[in-house]
Amino acid sequence: DITKEKENVQLVTKLFKAIENSPTIVVITDKNGIIEFVNPKFEKVTGYTFKEVKGLNPHVLSTGYTTKAAYKKMWQTISSGENWQGEFKNKKKDGTVYWEEAIITPVKNEEGIITNYIALKEDITEKKAQEKKFLYALFEAQENEKLKFGEILHDNLSQILSAMSFFIEAVLNPKNTKDQLKIEYLQKIRQLTYDAQRESRNISHGLMSKQLIESGLVAATIEVCTNYNLSKNINFTFKNSGYHEDLFEVEIKQNIFRIIQEITTNIVSHSQATKATIKFSVKDNEWFILEVNDNGIGIDETQIKENSKCFGLKNIQQRVALLNGIIKRNSKPNMGTKYIIKLPLVLEPINSELNLLN
Repeated sequence: DITKEKENVQLVTKLFKAIENSPTIVVITDKNGIIEFVNPKFEKVTGYTFKEVKGLNPHVLSTGYTTKAAYKKMWQTISSGENWQGEFKNKKKDGTVYWEEAIITPVKNEEGIITNYIALKEDITEKKAQEKKFLYALFEAQENEKLKFGEILHDNLSQILSAMSFFIEAVLNPKNTKDQLKIEYLQKIRQLTYDAQRESRNISHGLMSKQLIESGLVAATIEVCTNYNLSKNINFTFKNSGYHEDLFEVEIKQNIFRIIQEITTNIVSHSQATKATIKFSVKDNEWFILEVNDNGIGIDETQIKENSKCFGLKNIQQRVALLNGIIKRNSKPNMGTKYIIKLPLVLEPINSELNLLN
């Protein structure tokens, strides 16, 4: 039918023009992922021409940020006939890093066999930058509030309790009283006062990160372990392999420290663990690795997904994202939980106005 054939040709022509003029990046590959077509938007964003990338794998754009496991999962999804949606941190021809959101759809022939893949992509670099600026502003406000409250707690409450201890010591002096019962009561009050002093000191240090500012991330982390070892029924161990304080600016270390605080708080509050380990390491002079594991009851991932109030875990994820990092959590019932967080060593200042992302 010549009429039907003409209609099909016209339709294909219209679709091709729509793709060519689309504000969305379009990439078509064969079943093995080899590029067969890219539209002008791809050329504009990446700097590569169609001729330069034809016959290549889209991996030519890779920065190495996406893990092999993530790529494997993506291929399992699309090769099974399902759509895949996610984000890539890619690199343009001139070396500029950019973010893109992608939807990859398999194309099947009449027999239902996959012959091609179509990727529709959007440059979301500016969107990610705005998100990071928002997160930075949010966390900066949180830090200011914590600092203010910590100072008040340390300067006021601790001084009051110290004065109380002084007067109680005076009353306990044998020259001042011989009432044994009163002495016993006052001894109990003294012990409670010491406990309150210790707790207020722990809280204020956690809020102010004074140790972090004065001595660095390692010293602050050791202090977290020490405080928990003294006050809780859990043994924290700290290990360091290759990390030194010059690797990060103070703003980056502040966020890493808050991540550690969030994770250790969850361990102490919910895990029922008796042992936990915090480890710093450096891999290939490119990545800082933070590992935290415990021997507790584990985390129910289903409850986390269903519970919108898991602010601590969400806070961890947001901070890792702010630092361009990767987070992986492994947990099994009664076999503990392990966090592995990878952060790139080359990070621009977290408070820069325009270059928060790259």
